[in-house]
Amino acid sequence: MIPIRSFIAALGLAALALPATAQESKYDPNNVLPSRTLNAPFGINLKTHNWNTKTLDEVHAMGFRAFRRGIYWRVVESEKGKYDFSGWDQELAHARKLGLKPLLVFFGGNKLYGGTGAIMFRKESNRRAFAKFVAATVEHYKGQGILFEIWNEPNVRTFWHKDGKANGDEFATEYTNLVKACMEEVNKVAPDEFIMAGSVSNYWQPSYEWTELCFQKGILETGISGWSVHPYGVRTPEEFKAGHDITRNLLKKYGHPDMPMLQTERGFSIGKTTGGAFADEGWSGGPTDQAEVFQAWNLVRQFMIDQMCGIRLEIWYEFDGEKFGIAGDMVKRPANKAARVMLEQMKGFTYDRRVEADYELDYLLLFKKEDGTQKLVAWTAPAPGGLPTDARKHSVTVEGVTGPVTLTDIYGNASKSAAGPLTLDLAPSVVYVDLPAGVNPTGAKMVPGTLQLPEGLIVAKTPEEAGGKALGLFTQAAGWKFNPAKGAKVKEAFTQDGGKDVLAIDYDFSAAGNGMHVLNNVVKANIAKGSDALFFAARADVPTSMTVRMKDATGQTLISKLRIKGLNEWEEVKVPLTGKFEGWGGANDGKIHFPIKSLNLTVVGRGGQNPNKPNQGKLELADAYVK
Repeated sequence: MIPIRSFIAALGLAALALPATAQESKYDPNNVLPSRTLNAPFGINLKTHNWNTKTLDEVHAMGFRAFRRGIYWRVVESEKGKYDFSGWDQELAHARKLGLKPLLVFFGGNKLYGGTGAIMFRKESNRRAFAKFVAATVEHYKGQGILFEIWNEPNVRTFWHKDGKANGDEFATEYTNLVKACMEEVNKVAPDEFIMAGSVSNYWQPSYEWTELCFQKGILETGISGWSVHPYGVRTPEEFKAGHDITRNLLKKYGHPDMPMLQTERGFSIGKTTGGAFADEGWSGGPTDQAEVFQAWNLVRQFMIDQMCGIRLEIWYEFDGEKFGIAGDMVKRPANKAARVMLEQMKGFTYDRRVEADYELDYLLLFKKEDGTQKLVAWTAPAPGGLPTDARKHSVTVEGVTGPVTLTDIYGNASKSAAGPLTLDLAPSVVYVDLPAGVNPTGAKMVPGTLQLPEGLIVAKTPEEAGGKALGLFTQAAGWKFNPAKGAKVKEAFTQDGGKDVLAIDYDFSAAGNGMHVLNNVVKANIAKGSDALFFAARADVPTSMTVRMKDATGQTLISKLRIKGLNEWEEVKVPLTGKFEGWGGANDGKIHFPIKSLNLTVVGRGGQNPNKPNQGKLELADAYVK
């Protein structure tokens, strides 16, 4: 195996075991869950402004076979005790005619009962009123094959209520009590309908803790049929696997190992959303001029990873929104074409297995039809936490497969492979490979010498090669002082690598508790005026966030934020010494007043044993110089 260490092991090579049909009937007695045959589990999110039969026709024409739509308490019950479903009946009837699977989300407050948000559910009478609305809806649509979901992202303040702590015990108690009330009412009128709870905005450590709080409070014993997740909080689709595993293990821990998991919202934005704590939500990073292309890559890989993990329904967010949309007014986006090609390519196939590869970031997923026809979906991914451009393109030989076979790229362009052993050029954009019945791909081996450096990585130079002034910072004689976070395990060593002095830092934040943690590594410096930039070489085994804090002659501290790609390659790091900086103290003007007296290099991580974040890793630093 080619080593990509640390938390990649948490992503695993094997898919989750799929529950047997007999076990599923306990949770889905009416068999309304989408078939495992594609494209039945693939859906898209709709909203009020596009809720009409025309949009449903477009959803169907694209190839999606499911959709998610809110059903709002205040609209259905505008007069106490009377329920009006006219805003949904016609559209849902049209969806049935098209063969689309609806997922309806119960959501919102109601001024008739004294409130508009979830804070009103602290009162038992209001919980009961909402539960009666839920039961009336389920009874109205009973037997029509609809999936139902209680609320949207109840673990966060955006959709629950503002005067509380996101992912805290209070939210878990309030939401569990609401689900209990709803299921008590539903079980009176339609006990066999599929009602799911959760809709958790995750994956990050506090969301796992919130999920477990709900399980501890008995939410799984209310009669719900499934648990739904929204796997935000990670940068790449491949990181879903770690979060899905954690959630599945929690279901197992609390006695429901076979409860279906559904992914009812996730999309990848073409840019950061506006402000606040969620400005990066759904944003995969990378050069902004390629953001629409990255969205297309991630859309396909998201659906493939969910299939690998046995997820019974996956909903793309969303139909036509400015940041996440792929249809309607956003039809020209590459993701629209990629979605249509994926849905056409995968129609009629069922996930079989992941073909083992000798490079852990390669994904070759095998799908089969009943007639024995096979489809291989293949790509390579960036390391967890990496940018889309961090993936390393290369070629692999697929053992057990002989060409020529038909290859189709993400946008539908077809070609033929050469005769002989099948060789694929892997990139973060998928390739679909048509395989005849009876062919057995047994593994994928990297072709020697084909592994490329990722886009944007600049190979580090020595001070002599760059014509710079060496600073000799990364030696024991430089006088480093190390200040690790409480609970962190850190080992520092001064070594040699090919004749260069290296400071090597092994760190582990996994026992340091939740939240952000840092390693403060301080060294004296004397960088004089006339230098435009500080350069050094960095090599890391996982994507690593760093900050450089520089203290100038006035005592002012100025900050430069850095990111190391984490590919076990020596890469150049550049810290500008001109322009405006974030800073404090001293002159407090954001400008460097030379000489720079000291440097503080900070490694940033998160604790709480979260496999989706760089809790542990190795960072090596060398060859500091100024120019």
